[in-house]
Amino acid sequence: MAKFLFGLILIVYMIIIWSDALGQQSEDQNSGLIPSVGSLTLEVTGSTERSHHDQTNVTVIKAVQPNEGRLKFVYDIKTPEVNDFHFVLALDSSGSLKTSPDSEQAKAIIYAVPIFINETIKNYPKKNFNVSIVSWDDDIDFAYNRFNNKDAKMANMVKIQTAAKDLAHNNVFQEVNDTRYFYRCDEKDHTNLSIALESAIDILDRSPPINYHNTSNFTIIVTGESEFYKCNPDLIKNAREKGYSVYIIQMEPSEEDSEMLAHLKQISGSEEKVLSCHARGSELNTELLMHLENALKKAVSEPVAEDVKIVEPLYGYLMPGEGASVEILKLPNSLTQVIPEERDNNTVVLQLPYGLFENNTTRVMFNANFVFDDLPVSVTKNSKPVVFAPPDSNAYSNISYTWLKKHNISFELTPNSVKLRSPNLEKTSKGQESTNERAASIRNLERPSTLANDTLGLMTLLSFVIMLLIMRPKN
Repeated sequence: MAKFLFGLILIVYMIIIWSDALGQQSEDQNSGLIPSVGSLTLEVTGSTERSHHDQTNVTVIKAVQPNEGRLKFVYDIKTPEVNDFHFVLALDSSGSLKTSPDSEQAKAIIYAVPIFINETIKNYPKKNFNVSIVSWDDDIDFAYNRFNNKDAKMANMVKIQTAAKDLAHNNVFQEVNDTRYFYRCDEKDHTNLSIALESAIDILDRSPPINYHNTSNFTIIVTGESEFYKCNPDLIKNAREKGYSVYIIQMEPSEEDSEMLAHLKQISGSEEKVLSCHARGSELNTELLMHLENALKKAVSEPVAEDVKIVEPLYGYLMPGEGASVEILKLPNSLTQVIPEERDNNTVVLQLPYGLFENNTTRVMFNANFVFDDLPVSVTKNSKPVVFAPPDSNAYSNISYTWLKKHNISFELTPNSVKLRSPNLEKTSKGQESTNERAASIRNLERPSTLANDTLGLMTLLSFVIMLLIMRPKN
């Protein structure tokens, strides 16, 4: 009897120990105290949207695309052709050009200007040039389109083909100081740069654009090195406010740091817009012609839009990358890296390092990383608020620029959509578990662990074997 009781107590004790161990194992396995770390694959689908500005005919195609676990923002900014140009050719006719060695500076103008007009027609057959010519010193000798006109406010633009014919048949360029010709230099006349710029402004003001927002205006001033009267600062300011670019060609500057050369740079607003001739004699003729052609090439190649800025408000779960790229697709080696400006309201501002060029596409790109640190999975006391929209309800993606140096443009970009989903959701209808799968999951949760059942059965059998061995009578 004592052996039986001892065996029974032993069996009960072993069952209690194993049951407690299995319960502890189950509790450890289902405990949430240890955070799980893994990976989650998401499928990202972004849209491509098109925005258009009617007046400037600028189109922006904005795409949001997946890119190696991030979102890539791509902006293709397409510009139209700008083929209409109004320009004034302002020619110095002061006495300094006549008194240069053997009047070589005046002779260079007489030689180069007619050729320049004709070469422009040949070199730019698809562009529409309207031109006016002013001969100036301390007053106006003539202001075309009538060569006997001396009032710039009465001058007009004409098509460059018409100007070429008029120059050939109206005794304009021939001798330095012959009263039979309209362009001539008198030793008594001085150089007043205000006359040159004011005349150009007056003529350009009288020439409205051929198409709204589609005409570029500029002037080319040709002068010599001499004593001069500085240009009125108000005229310089006026030309810039009206978007009139100023290119200047100076013949034979005495020194690179001369007072006149420094002042010409102030008038043009850029060192690159002042070209200097250093040749002497007949070589000055070809050098002046070359600089006239270079000045025109620079003028027609200027950006059609400047101060270009893209503003992109981001959602709270996106963080922009450290850099962005800007590339002009038809311009080799134009790829440039820029640093986006990040504002406090999670807005990215991209300032393009150079403007937009006509009949071209400028591509701007930057990446944004997903940040889901504050994303709640369930409602608990530790849940944090997540901003799923830009903090400012009025924030919107937009682009702004200054068109043809005069018109300030800004317009909204069409919003893009982004879809995030798990690939496994494709196996079920509308991203939900099927009824059978959900029922199977519930049964699995309610059913005891197979390992626990097998272990308990094995221990029970072993306990009975031990009890039989203990109670077996001894021989």
